[in-house]
Amino acid sequence: MKRKWAAALILIIVLSTFTLGFTLSYTQHIQSGGKYEKLASEVMAEISKLRKLNPPEDFKVEVVSSSWVKEHWGKPQGAEEPLEWKIYRALLLVPAEASHREFEEEWTGCIMAASSGETLYIVADLVEDAEEKVLKRTLAHESVHMLQYVNFEISRPETYDAEQALNALIEGDADLSADMLLEAEGFKPPEKEPFKPETMGYREALILIRLFPYQYGERFASFLYEHGGWSLLDEAYSNPPSSTEQVMHPEKYLEGEGFERPGLPAFREEGWRLLGENRLGEYFIYALLARWIGYGVAEKASQGWNGDRAAYYTADGSFLLLWATMWDSERDAEEFRQAAAEMVNAAGGVEIEEDLWKVEDVFIVLKLSGCRVDVFSSNSLEALETLLKPAS
Repeated sequence: MKRKWAAALILIIVLSTFTLGFTLSYTQHIQSGGKYEKLASEVMAEISKLRKLNPPEDFKVEVVSSSWVKEHWGKPQGAEEPLEWKIYRALLLVPAEASHREFEEEWTGCIMAASSGETLYIVADLVEDAEEKVLKRTLAHESVHMLQYVNFEISRPETYDAEQALNALIEGDADLSADMLLEAEGFKPPEKEPFKPETMGYREALILIRLFPYQYGERFASFLYEHGGWSLLDEAYSNPPSSTEQVMHPEKYLEGEGFERPGLPAFREEGWRLLGENRLGEYFIYALLARWIGYGVAEKASQGWNGDRAAYYTADGSFLLLWATMWDSERDAEEFRQAAAEMVNAAGGVEIEEDLWKVEDVFIVLKLSGCRVDVFSSNSLEALETLLKPAS
C-alpha cells in the first residue's frame, strides 16, 4: 500500500546523505550508467528481505547531477524565513546576518542519493569516486526509506520536537538496516564519530541540530531491535517517539514517559499577531546551550526537561518570543536557569536589572518559578514590560 508522505521524505534524505559526507571518503572509481541501476535493484531486493518488508511495486532509479539537485531541492520554498529560524534568532542561536537560504543551499549540495516515493535518485558526480561498499550502504539506507513509504502509514507531527523524534526513528531504522546488511557480507561500516566541533559557531550549531536523527537515531533503533526485533521497530511507526527526550533516553520511550504542556501568559496587545507556536524539546535545549557554554554543561542542564511551549509574535518589525520550559524538579529548573544566564552572558549580554538582560538590540528575561523557567525575548522593551506588568 502506498503512503502519502513523499514530500517530507526528500527532506529527511537530505539530512542522511549529508552525514555520509562528513564520515566517508574513498577512492575506488565506479563507472556511471547502468551499473547504478543494477546495483540499486540488487540492494533493494536484499534490504527488503532483511527488513521483512514488501518492496516497491514501481521501483525506479534516476541518475542526476549535483547541479540538478541544487536547482530542484536546494531552494527553500517561499521568500519568508521559517518560524524555527525566527525562534533561533530570538534565542541567540543564530545572528541577525545569518541566511537561511544560503545554509539550505549549502546543505543540499552534500546529497549523494535521495528517495521520493518509489523513486531512488543517485547523484552521479558525488558518488563516482565512492568505493562500491560505501555506495551500497548509501543505496541500502535510501532503499529503507522507500520500504517505509510503501509499508507504513506515517503521520507528520505538528511540533518541532516530535518531528525530530520521528525523523530519528526513520533515519535510525535506515542506518541500522544498512549496517546490518553490509555486516552480513563481512564489511564493517566505518566508525561514526559524533559531530562535536571544538569551535561552535552558529553554522556548527545548526549542523548539530540537523544531525540529531543520525547521532541518536541508530542507537534508538538498535535499542528497540534488541528489545523486540523488527516487529517492535515496525510497531514504532504506529506509535513513534513523541519527543527527542524519548529518543535520547530510549528506556523512556518503552516506559511511555510523557511531559507537561505548560500554559503561556496572555499577550493581546494591539498591532501584534501570533505567528506560530511550537515545542522545542530537550535536544534543542542541549544544542542551544552547547553553542555558547559547552557540551558538558549543556547536557547536564537539559536532562531534566519535562516539556516546553514557545509562541512567537510579530508587530511592525518587532518580535516577541514567549517560551515556557518545565522541569522534573526545582533543582533541574534552577540548573537550566543558571545555564541559560551563562549562555546569555557568553553571547555578550549585560544584566540591566534583575532577570533582564540586553544583548545588542535584544532583551531577554529569565524567570524561575518552582519547576518552571520562562524565557522571554524581544527587541521591544515596551512589549516585555507590558507582558510582565502585574495584572490589575
